[in-house]
Amino acid sequence: MILDNRNRKIPYIIAIVGSLVLLGIYGDSRTVGISTLGIELVGLLDLIVAMVQGGVIIGSIYILSTKVYTIRE
Repeated sequence: MILDNRNRKIPYIIAIVGSLVLLGIYGDSRTVGISTLGIELVGLLDLIVAMVQGGVIIGSIYILSTKVYTIRE
């Protein structure tokens, strides 16, 4: 997406929203619980994945805020 010269915002917005949804599902499964599984424990891998999702969100917001978008006709 960074090397693409089409200058589109949509992939970054999808990455942000998708990562927020995944973090929400993760948070719900660890606090409220899933009806068939119950509340799951938090492990090291869970924390690593949550940090990666946070990095995707921060990176996408950074690129959206610094990249110059042109309007093509």
